[in-house]
Amino acid sequence: MEEIELLAIDIETTGLDPRDHRICEFGAVKFNSLGEIIDTFSILVNPGRSIPFPAYK
Repeated sequence: MEEIELLAIDIETTGLDPRDHRICEFGAVKFNSLGEIIDTFSILVNPGRSIPFPAYK
């Protein structure tokens, strides 16, 4: 059986409105068909604006 590698990516933003908010973090995980992690990557990005404090209830 051929080994398959997959890549999952995650993008964090300063909010949900693409006109006003920007990407602030990018992450990726490369894994095989057994679910074993092969490699990871994460980087913080300067969104050019303040990051709002989360309003948890």
